[in-house]
Amino acid sequence: SGGTDDDDDDDAMQVDDPSDGKRRKSSQDEPEPPPPTPPQKREEGVPQDLFSTFFTATHEVQVTFGTEQLFKDFCLFTNDRRFVVLASAVPNFSPLRLKYLHSLTCFPSLDDVTFWLVNLEDGVICDRIVFTQDYIVLSNHSGVQLYDDILAVTSVQNQSIHFVHIRPSGSFLMGRTVGWHTDDVDEMPIAQLRENEFQHLQATGGVTPLPSDPTALAPYPTRTNLDTDDGSSPPEPARDDVPYSGFKQRFLSFLYRKAMASEKMRTVRHYYLSFSQFASLVMWRMQFLDDNHILVKMGVLENVVNRGEPSSSQTCFFVLFSLETSAVLEVYENSSEELLELFETWPQFRGHAAGDAQTYSTFACNNEFARDAFHRQMYSIRKARNGGGRLFGDLPIKFWCRNTNQLRFRLDPNPVPPPGVRTTAYRPMQKRFANFLFHPHLPFVLSVLLVPSQPPVVTIHTRFR
Repeated sequence: SGGTDDDDDDDAMQVDDPSDGKRRKSSQDEPEPPPPTPPQKREEGVPQDLFSTFFTATHEVQVTFGTEQLFKDFCLFTNDRRFVVLASAVPNFSPLRLKYLHSLTCFPSLDDVTFWLVNLEDGVICDRIVFTQDYIVLSNHSGVQLYDDILAVTSVQNQSIHFVHIRPSGSFLMGRTVGWHTDDVDEMPIAQLRENEFQHLQATGGVTPLPSDPTALAPYPTRTNLDTDDGSSPPEPARDDVPYSGFKQRFLSFLYRKAMASEKMRTVRHYYLSFSQFASLVMWRMQFLDDNHILVKMGVLENVVNRGEPSSSQTCFFVLFSLETSAVLEVYENSSEELLELFETWPQFRGHAAGDAQTYSTFACNNEFARDAFHRQMYSIRKARNGGGRLFGDLPIKFWCRNTNQLRFRLDPNPVPPPGVRTTAYRPMQKRFANFLFHPHLPFVLSVLLVPSQPPVVTIHTRFR
């Protein structure tokens, strides 16, 4: 697109210039493009407008305006199917203001992230909640999870997990926050001490009491005076005088008590030698195990801001945290055999981003075929030199019959385009990622092929009789 037939002819007709004795670039010098893929013949009985056969538009809602954009791969439905949660973001270029003392200052840019609650019955926007100057991973719902009527939002910038309740009336209600505090009552004794100090200073004619805003206790630098000369963002500065957050304090205390309970000096020595590494870990991901327990992923700062090696090659820790008691129950390293066993036997460790999607999911804990496939996958990862990961190949996904061990059908996320449609040829070693969405019981599959710097390719796979 963007050119006419005459323009194409002018670009192709490049001949020698006798005036300067130099030969211009000819179309024959350029490598020939790959041959076009032969058109795919449409099977009989397949309608032309396949999308309209399965989907019917019920509402069209204008959610954002201006430069604010909706995330296309973010969509969470409540269990009662009454509401859907959408997300949008817009850059915030204001000077950084730390919400908590332990908030990060290393992100080059932050966004104002908005979560929208839309009623599916009438298509009306019921409510919204905004997190200003924040860094929340929205892609693939990595930083957000919906469990029943509780929306958990992981703020990497503020190292906090916000729990937002969705009321039956169609509104958001901000609940507790785990991060600087681990419970809502943590602020009560501090507030009482602040009030006692205020009364004492008034009685003795002292100075102004401590402010209620925790970020005003010490003058930490803002983003404006942290930028380097070349405009890049420097690494996280050393802030040893910043107190640990409530969650970090409980995390470090649990590791200390676990080391002392082992009654092995080698374990205790390892804790003290690795304390700086433990203290530098930051909150990265979170998922629900049930309504009272969450699993929090702690990683190094370089992985969080995508500056270091891939996360699969770095050590990280998974913290089992109780919302009822605000206590750390266990800490697992990513290479823990115990964590692998729990991952294999507990369906909660294969949690989904929303709702009761686990009801229709097949895991190693509830299906012998999935368990066998999981064991083969783990064996290949252990035996592989550079891990078991590989790029998505050109061959489609094949489905084999369990009884006869014969090929039954294939699902190709990169199908042959219909006649007249031009597509960009993929390079052989170009990274490609495919996501598949299976219907719980009908022969209907949506595949999304993701290629860097190219629009996603969504394909409908179904069966017509």
